[in-house]
Amino acid sequence: MDGKIVALVATKGGSGKSTLALTLAHAKPFQGMQVAILEADRQGSLSRWWADRQAAGRNGGARVYPFYDDRAEPLIDTLAELAAGHDLVLIDCPGESVAYVKTKVALAFSDVVLIPIRQSDFDMDSAITHVLPLLNEAREAGGRGTKYFLLPVMVHHRAGLEKTLGTFEGTDAKVLPAILPYRKAFTEFSSGGCTLQEYWPAVRQKNSRGQAKKAMGDVDTIAAELARELGIATPVG
Repeated sequence: MDGKIVALVATKGGSGKSTLALTLAHAKPFQGMQVAILEADRQGSLSRWWADRQAAGRNGGARVYPFYDDRAEPLIDTLAELAAGHDLVLIDCPGESVAYVKTKVALAFSDVVLIPIRQSDFDMDSAITHVLPLLNEAREAGGRGTKYFLLPVMVHHRAGLEKTLGTFEGTDAKVLPAILPYRKAFTEFSSGGCTLQEYWPAVRQKNSRGQAKKAMGDVDTIAAELARELGIATPVG
């Protein structure tokens, strides 16, 4: 495998995992790179986005590759093929808490695992109970030395990074120094197969357009931290 692989893992729905995969794939730090999204989540929201994009005649964008096979070997082969032909592969893992096959493969073969998590005891317990033990199992099995990070999501946009990260003190969890705030743009941009970068200039209301541009900045910050952990040089300016 040549390209970098990042797995987005969550055991509960509503974490913004698919939205995060889609926005990261088009973030500024990864511009000019060949990026693929492997959709292992049977909900198929990213595949529908790709179909809408094709139907609208939009050029470019990270291609979505649906993968709904529950067997490990075909997934390993598919990852190897995508990584050989792309600079970056983002895996949108299913929000599974029992059927761990895809998550185990993702943890074993990824360079970085990103765990989007809401600031609640339930979400933290879910990550500690389901995801972290699998990660430790993958490491003991001799994986790629995968790094893993929690990423606070759906945070109030005025909460601030320092205050948000402070809520995770004492958990022994590694937290990416970035946040994904709740913004309306994240729920609206993908209509018609748009990327966030294509969406914000078309927003007519000045305040909403400003919020959309801030949403791009939020994602670019996350992507920059992710690129640093992956050892990827990012564009200057």
